[in-house]
Amino acid sequence: MFFFFAVMPFQEKLDYPISGICQGCGNVCSYDVLMSGSTFTLFFIPIFRFGKKYFVRINCCDSFYLLNSDIGKKIERGNLVTFSDSDLTHISGGSAGYRNCPHCGQEVEREFIHCPRCGVKL
Repeated sequence: MFFFFAVMPFQEKLDYPISGICQGCGNVCSYDVLMSGSTFTLFFIPIFRFGKKYFVRINCCDSFYLLNSDIGKKIERGNLVTFSDSDLTHISGGSAGYRNCPHCGQEVEREFIHCPRCGVKL
């Protein structure tokens, strides 16, 4: 008797349309919430998923953030939740230490109070 089983990776975009101000570039952007992990399959039929992680992809600067798993589980269940910058951990992309001046668009370090190009208060 033969059993065909496998552990396969998966990635799924969750239906949770949201927009906000990007930590990386300071622009208003749309966010995608993604779930990834592994699936145990038996005879090519998915049995259960495990090792789930939740991510946020910010579309304006293509930044990736790891989302708090408790919030990710609520989003997966279809609950309406809000999350803040403290619930995100920067993984890759974007420029996490910078933002753009709303007046001239110059890339400015987050610590600056005024834009070095045009002098506008940030």
